[in-house]
Amino acid sequence: MIATLISTILLANPSVDILLEHHLETTEGRTLFLTEKLTPYVAHADELNREIIALSEQVSKSTELDQETLALSAQVTEKMAIMKEMIPTLQNALNVSVDFEQIDALIESETLTAEQQEIADRIAALCLVTDAAE
Repeated sequence: MIATLISTILLANPSVDILLEHHLETTEGRTLFLTEKLTPYVAHADELNREIIALSEQVSKSTELDQETLALSAQVTEKMAIMKEMIPTLQNALNVSVDFEQIDALIESETLTAEQQEIADRIAALCLVTDAAE
């Protein structure tokens, strides 16, 4: 019994553990994740993008390089750096529905194939990033 418990602990997959912690093995858990975590994250990225566009338009309309233009340019640079960090998560979010279809197989597998591990890692990364963004 103890040997089985120890081998189970040693074989634990951190990405699958994250999926289970977020209850993504259930329809309710997936819906909750999409509505309360991923959608707000994507909405924040969209708002940030709109801010970048608006600031960029202000900078491009400026006819001289003054303190205000420099300040606006600094804001654009700062917001672009934030957006750059968000892009990998947004790219992963594009495939979330396809990845979610694989969760049952991931959880039921004793060992994951390389492709299954990639899927588990992608979903787990979405969970971690959206948790940190709250």
